[in-house]
Amino acid sequence: MPSELDTIFFQVPLSQKAAPDRVTVYVDTKTRVAVEAATLNILDKARWAGRDKIRYDIWPDQSIILKKLQEQIPNFLTLEEMPVDYRMRVSVQRTDILKLARSLYQPNKPPETVLRQRVGQFLAQKLELQSRKSREAMAIHLSANAKKWEDELVVYIYDAFGLNVELILQPTKDLELETRVAFGPIDVKPQDAPREGGMSVTGDAVIVRSATVEAVEEPPLTEQGWAELVRRSVERTYRDRITMRDHLYQAESVRIELLNNLDERVKKFGREVKRDSFFIRTRTTGDKTPDSETRVASDHEWTSKRWGRKVLFRAEARMTLVRPANWPTGRDRDLDAWFKAAIGPAIENTMHGRDFDSLEVEDDDAFRSEVAKILTPKAEAVGYRLELLIFISQNEPRDGLKWFSVLIPPTINDAWVGYDTKRPGVRAKFQIEVRMRLSTLKGHAERFAGNRGLETLKDEVAATSSDSARRFMRLVAADDYVKNWEEWPAHFDKDEKRPKLALYGELQDHIKVDLKADFSPAEFEIGLFRDLSPMSDYKAKATRLRLRPIVVTPKIRDTDFDAQEADYTLRFSVADIDPDFVVEVMATGRDTLEREPIEQDIREASEAALRRLSSLELQDLNYEDVTRPGYSPLAQRVLEQVQRGIGEKYALRLRLDGVTRDRSRAERTERGELGAEIRLREARIFVLGDTIDGLPNEAKKRRAFALERVEALERALLAAETQTPPDSHLIEERRLLVSRAKQDLEDLNRQWRKAIIEAREDVSEASPQSPRLEAPRSGETSARRDDGPRRNREPDELDS
Repeated sequence: MPSELDTIFFQVPLSQKAAPDRVTVYVDTKTRVAVEAATLNILDKARWAGRDKIRYDIWPDQSIILKKLQEQIPNFLTLEEMPVDYRMRVSVQRTDILKLARSLYQPNKPPETVLRQRVGQFLAQKLELQSRKSREAMAIHLSANAKKWEDELVVYIYDAFGLNVELILQPTKDLELETRVAFGPIDVKPQDAPREGGMSVTGDAVIVRSATVEAVEEPPLTEQGWAELVRRSVERTYRDRITMRDHLYQAESVRIELLNNLDERVKKFGREVKRDSFFIRTRTTGDKTPDSETRVASDHEWTSKRWGRKVLFRAEARMTLVRPANWPTGRDRDLDAWFKAAIGPAIENTMHGRDFDSLEVEDDDAFRSEVAKILTPKAEAVGYRLELLIFISQNEPRDGLKWFSVLIPPTINDAWVGYDTKRPGVRAKFQIEVRMRLSTLKGHAERFAGNRGLETLKDEVAATSSDSARRFMRLVAADDYVKNWEEWPAHFDKDEKRPKLALYGELQDHIKVDLKADFSPAEFEIGLFRDLSPMSDYKAKATRLRLRPIVVTPKIRDTDFDAQEADYTLRFSVADIDPDFVVEVMATGRDTLEREPIEQDIREASEAALRRLSSLELQDLNYEDVTRPGYSPLAQRVLEQVQRGIGEKYALRLRLDGVTRDRSRAERTERGELGAEIRLREARIFVLGDTIDGLPNEAKKRRAFALERVEALERALLAAETQTPPDSHLIEERRLLVSRAKQDLEDLNRQWRKAIIEAREDVSEASPQSPRLEAPRSGETSARRDDGPRRNREPDELDS
């Protein structure tokens, strides 16, 4: 009958052709020598031809599963025989095929039979060895050692046959290995209450054979015998180890204790209790069961003998039942009533010789300890352990020992308190916040004697702080109060490392000195919050002011050539208000901030500032980029000079948003922006010899100024290059200016040369009967005249 093992190990006739994926192996039936057919040479084949041999075809590196295998395993010691089911996954490596063929060959036995016999022999040896240690059933031993034996079989089979196997054992014999016992109800007597009744235990237990413990006595033979054994075990455990509290409140602890005790008792029978199948149910009948843990609370009003002030004490405690048998009258007593009756005398006794001003926070632990000493023995007498959780006196003066706050004025909606400064009519307005806690109530009893309690203390703190601030501010100048007002803290600052303004810190210190003298606080902090509304209103009005661009035409101070004058457009905006002058401005009524007079003042200041610049600086100002962070030196000078007058008069801080320089008349002439008429007149001067006064001199002046500008810029460049240390940015900037000036001069010469040549050509073609001048088109310059001789003049004369 074919076997599943034949898939990878199959005996075939000697003459059959081998499959391409199989390896053919010959086994000598006498000597059991195995060789691979493909490795035989001609002489070897000749020798093997005369031998008695069989042939196997082996398929290496393929796995097959042998399912539903079963072996009958006998046990000599216990005279048992048990079927064991198992399954294997089998494969052989290419290097082990000769060992496999040599080992699995036995005459008249299929390979699978040889393999299964080895598995059966291994299991029989292992089970017999275990039975010598413990005479338990084979199924018990197999179940306990299945995983270990599976691993050992893998090594054993490989060593014997060269087969790689994965094996799983499956015991199949259904033996009676468990005994189920339902017990109870069993009446029990706790260790600490042997006379109490009405307590019982019911449960279920599963007792199983042990694979590790050897039996020394014969077990009970009936379920009744097992139930009686369990009953005696439960009663004895309660008598020796279980308290009434355990029975009432610790059911899981009781279950574990009963389980462990029963497990110890059944070990002598070679048994053990299945832990996850042991359950109990405890029951108490009759009287009401008290709670295991109860929280109680009670108030007690105590009256001061000296001041007549009433103090409310509140106590809270946790009471844990430790001896239920001590709880009288059937365990139905009212604990709240008991605690209320006990706490009053304890407080009165503890407060003897004390008064309310000695009830300070640091004394709470000592006071609670004294009360607890009185209550503890009383609680133990009724079966409870008492833990005093909270003990406080609802004593309003004690709030002074905690942090409390006082605001002057009390709320932000109140009118701000005004404090006179040195300057008449200018008042400092700010709110004071005092955060304080007293170090002791002693010495403050009079403040708390009335019904207002802490409010009286707060009123006195407010009066002291306000009076201290008033006396200090009378010595402060109004300008000192206003200056740097934006740097005042907007919230209470606890960071001692943060620098504070002198006025802010001095005022704090002044108030602290007076508070220390009057109240001796343990800790306190002072915050000062300014009323910024007048400044805020003025600042909002200033930042809403939209200034229009200012156009000025400054007179150039180092030349009389007015053709070089240009229009400058300066754009200013309001950045902020100036605290150095805001007091004076507001006090004198100049805080209306009308735009027209402000713009006029800015225009005059701007023109004066630009007049101070040289012609070269005015040219450079055209290239200033005032939109980038930080101003260039020229723009900064202009802004500072304008700011000086505007800041003093209006308390405004200006920002220079941009400067635009228009071309001068001379520059517009160079670029043809004054029209065709001037270009025609200039052409006629040089080409036709026109003698109109002024124009030749003007052209020479313009050219001379261009030359002068080139020379001046070159001198400035030389000065920058020889400066120590050199400023690379300044050198690069001046080189650019020199290059531009030379290019402008070259453009001027080129334009005039071109104009002269074109004018000569146009004049030569003009008719003498029709004198006419035409405007040039597309950059051309033409001039026609009806009569007059043509005067020859070379363009190079322009360079002289």
